[in-house]
Amino acid sequence: MGDVHEECLTKWVTMSNKKNCEICQSPYAKSGAQFKPFKEWSKPGYNIKNMLHVLLIIVLALLIAYVWIVMEERLFRERVIQKDMYSRPDDTGRIFLIIILSLAILNNLYTLLMDMIMYLRKQRRIRFIDKHPTQ
Repeated sequence: MGDVHEECLTKWVTMSNKKNCEICQSPYAKSGAQFKPFKEWSKPGYNIKNMLHVLLIIVLALLIAYVWIVMEERLFRERVIQKDMYSRPDDTGRIFLIIILSLAILNNLYTLLMDMIMYLRKQRRIRFIDKHPTQ
């Protein structure tokens, strides 16, 4: 295997999804996945899906801020927390709305985080070890 480029071998093993050598059937000896040099990283794709997630996070955050301002105008904190009064049905609805909007923000952040993790995984390469060095 001395005449095979390591990059070509890595690409072949990655594309074939096989764990064993096709010639000798022994498992590949790998040192693990390492990050490529930064100059060899592929550029991240700016697709419309990620832009929509960011836009949706901003819109949801603005909606939460608006509901929070409405609750402040209705003296929610003063009535319920300071004076220990019962909350009104519309207060309960606003609290529920804030919870739902917060969960939507967390879902969008999770989706963006998973996309980032997948991008970072694509920037790694497998290093092979020569188990039988020639002398």
